Amino acid sequence: MYVHNDKLDWFEHAQDEWTTAVFPAGFALNDPVCAYFQRTIVADKINTYQLGLIDSVTKTSEEYRITFSFEYCSLECLVAIDLRSLTVTMRNPCHPRPFKVFIGKLDWFEYAANEMFTLVVLSGVSDGSGGYHIATIRC
Repeated sequence: MYVHNDKLDWFEHAQDEWTTAVFPAGFALNDPVCAYFQRTIVADKINTYQLGLIDSVTKTSEEYRITFSFEYCSLECLVAIDLRSLTVTMRNPCHPRPFKVFIGKLDWFEYAANEMFTLVVLSGVSDGSGGYHIATIRC
């Protein structure tokens, strides 16, 4: 388990607030990550928590580079190999991911019954822009 405490400034939502980040299992792909802080913007300074999963890991001789997302923001962390320092970069929805992935079920006449359907759509999609889809159908 790795626990990191630091001060957080995030627009008007958190100003000089203590934040605790917990990596209960370490820094591997799909490991959980939790953050705990209070929100300055709310009069009662409500305690808040966010839960996420690590969605990418790159390990070099000097650091781990991990990324994960919470409800409102995405984060990139640089963790020293000796685990003594952590640098975090937060991004808000103004810097969205370049694509979105949707999954669902497809029922289409006799060709598909309860089949998984995957659709990958580029952000800012417009007529004629690229995308990707796949589904199992019977011809």
